[in-house]
Amino acid sequence: MQIATPTDVSLELSELGHILKNLGIILDDKPIQDSAQQVLGSRSGLWYYQIDQLLIEVGGKGLKYFPTHASGTTQCRLDMTVEGYETRVNDDDDPLKHNGVQIFLSSSVGAKKYNAAWHFDAQGARGTSHYLHPRYHMTFGGLQLFPQLSVDNGQHQMRNLLLLDSPRFSHPPLDLVLAVDFILSHFAGPKWASARQSADYVQHLKRSQERLWKPYFSSAAKICAGAPHAWGPSPWPQLV
Repeated sequence: MQIATPTDVSLELSELGHILKNLGIILDDKPIQDSAQQVLGSRSGLWYYQIDQLLIEVGGKGLKYFPTHASGTTQCRLDMTVEGYETRVNDDDDPLKHNGVQIFLSSSVGAKKYNAAWHFDAQGARGTSHYLHPRYHMTFGGLQLFPQLSVDNGQHQMRNLLLLDSPRFSHPPLDLVLAVDFILSHFAGPKWASARQSADYVQHLKRSQERLWKPYFSSAAKICAGAPHAWGPSPWPQLV
């Protein structure tokens, strides 16, 4: 069963870059256009692209901040890699070989900068773990946050904040348009509402949800029904 070829993905990325720029969601679509060329060199049977430093201005009415005085202009940087299969045997087979997303948020107040980060990952095969590791999961922090912490005497500090290993929330996989929609829906409500009025944007969204989310939820439904599934790790380890 055909999923997508590198040529398909390249055309989609190029078109999506123009759509996001025309909607005012991004100012520069060069990172996307670069990835549209990169995907054409994918390995046989696969499609792969990497997005580096795609900048999205977020914030707006209704978004809560802590500290509250950091509620000015907030910039989001999106870095990601996606590698998927051109074909699959069954409708509910995992469509991706690899998926990693870093969402880095920063807001400046004078000379001081406040930072946050979210990390999305595709968990590969591993031995027994003491903690939950869904196949695709979202967690706070990630590699982008640690270098931004304050430093005293050569040691990174979090002041009086206690951070435990954060939950790995189960979440369906993300390609570029799904990652952008995730960012807008959580951090830029007005832009999200505007983007959802664009037929071209919605068309890209539907195509990616059909390609990546349908097999994810189909597999989860099989687990609920007690039927065998081909995913490993499980897309939703809490399901019994």
